[in-house]
Amino acid sequence: MDRDEKKAFLNAVCKPILGALKGKKMPFQSANTYMVVFIGSNDKICLRLPIEKYLNLSQIPSANHPKEHGSMMKDFIVIPDDLLTSEGVLENLLNASLKHVNSLKPKNNAK
Repeated sequence: MDRDEKKAFLNAVCKPILGALKGKKMPFQSANTYMVVFIGSNDKICLRLPIEKYLNLSQIPSANHPKEHGSMMKDFIVIPDDLLTSEGVLENLLNASLKHVNSLKPKNNAK
């Protein structure tokens, strides 16, 4: 899948759960003041996951932390392309991510 295909695929899964993707350069969606999912600069779909889901996926060699703007994004994991064969798989992971993010204390972004 190329970047546009991944964006369309991710948008189809995200729309009913979180709404349409935001951002042009780095498409993403957020909830509860936290980014939930994004397509990184390397065209990989990355999700913020609870630790138990992360540990299950981290056993897959190609599933690792994404690096963006020189920083390791430790709360996220790159979703290997071979797991993107079905909307159901991504939907399950996205729901786990949303549940996790909604369990976190919202960030105070007031300045």
